Amino acid sequence: MTNILPICLLSISLMSCTGIGQSVVTPYLDQYKWKNRLILIFANSQQDSILLKTQQQAIIYKDEIIDRDLLLIYSVEKGKSAANDSLLPDSVSSALREKYDVPQGSFSIILIGKDGGEKLRQVGRIDFKEIFGRIDAMPMRQSEMRERSQKK
Repeated sequence: MTNILPICLLSISLMSCTGIGQSVVTPYLDQYKWKNRLILIFANSQQDSILLKTQQQAIIYKDEIIDRDLLLIYSVEKGKSAANDSLLPDSVSSALREKYDVPQGSFSIILIGKDGGEKLRQVGRIDFKEIFGRIDAMPMRQSEMRERSQKK
C-alpha cells in the first residue's frame, strides 16, 4: 500500500502541471481568436539557421503577412520568445510547445486559423508561399478579399 502513494502523488502532480500549461496557453491564444491567424514558429535557439532565414523572409513578406492578418509567434527554447515585438513569457512558450506536441530541439511551424484550429504544420522548414496559398484558399479569407476589393 505504501508504494501506491508516491505513484498517486506523481500522477496528481503531472495532471496539475498539464492543467497549468493549458490554463496559461488557452487565454493567451484566445485573445487572437477571430482577429488574427497565427504562425507558431518553434526553434531550438535564436541562432537556428532556419529561424534566421524565417525572420529574413518575414521582413520580405511583411505586406503579405499584414494583409492576411497574420501574427508570428516565436517560441525559442534557448533564447527569448516573442510575438511580433513583444517578449513572450517562458511559461507561455513552453505551454505552446506542449499543447502542439512539438519535440524539443526541432524546428516546426504551425498555422492556426482565426477560428483557433490548426491548419498546417511544417517541420524543419518554412514556406511562406505555401502558407499564403493555404490561407487564401480558406473561405474566411476569400470573404475578406471580396470585402476589401469592394471597398476600393
